[in-house]
Amino acid sequence: MRLSPSLSLFHCLRLKPLLRPVALLLAACLVLTLSVSALFRAAAISASASVPAGSGGQTTQPTENKQQMAALMYHHLLKKEENSHYQGNGIVTYTEDFEAQLKWLSDQGFSSVTPAQVEGFLYDGQALPLRAVLITFDDGYLSNAVYAAPLLRKYGFTATVFLVTEKLSETSLSFHPEGIQMMSPAELESCADVFTYASHTHNLHQTTFPDQSAFTDGSEETIRKDLSKSLEQIGSLKSGCSTAFSYPYGFQNEHVQNLLRAAGIRAAFRATGGLITASSDPLDLPRYDISYQISLTQFAEYLKPLL
Repeated sequence: MRLSPSLSLFHCLRLKPLLRPVALLLAACLVLTLSVSALFRAAAISASASVPAGSGGQTTQPTENKQQMAALMYHHLLKKEENSHYQGNGIVTYTEDFEAQLKWLSDQGFSSVTPAQVEGFLYDGQALPLRAVLITFDDGYLSNAVYAAPLLRKYGFTATVFLVTEKLSETSLSFHPEGIQMMSPAELESCADVFTYASHTHNLHQTTFPDQSAFTDGSEETIRKDLSKSLEQIGSLKSGCSTAFSYPYGFQNEHVQNLLRAAGIRAAFRATGGLITASSDPLDLPRYDISYQISLTQFAEYLKPLL
């Protein structure tokens, strides 16, 4: 008896007992063949759908790095109850607010990064941690060591301190909230576990015009000498970074950018807000200014695009 390919399983069961096993085997093979054929057709449809229209059948190329990060700028920390001499001064951030901001960053899963990581992101396309933030302090106030360092350790963050190197204290000083004291080699050493140190000039941190500083207004020779002194001192520190820079008052121009580049600076930061992307100018990087005037709601709004 010759079996038709269309023979159903029901008909197979009605055959003579001797032929029934053969018929069952043939029917099973037919079902398997149809199933495999359907799988191949589904795979082909899926593969064609993954190729964009107009791509000529080629596979898609790696996408552009669209990662973003934020940089935060602080200066001087004081407890609210201590601030009797600097009311209304934009360089002050209250320690209570700073801790609330660090807690918020921690709760939202942010990771702090170093200038070296920022440079790797900008120049080499290296990936940053999810929700990356660069925490920075300008000038080198003693309050950074007294208040910021312990809180950074508590919440597992690090920060970068841009130092005006000539203003640093030669000896360790006691902290007095009614005045300004600068960090000394002792504090720089003891805080090297949480602070990276970079340049904020050696002694060109003064304003000269409404939109200029002694750094932008100086002669080429003056700027070169100042950078050389500052970077030499930064390079001698345990956690010094000689490739990052913060513009005094945020003022900068093409002339000083060229001098920074010649001095080996690869990342320079201004004082106006915005996010850093892979296409940002490495020598014109934005930072959000976080003073006592910034509420936690506003702080969170700055960083909302990274969530």
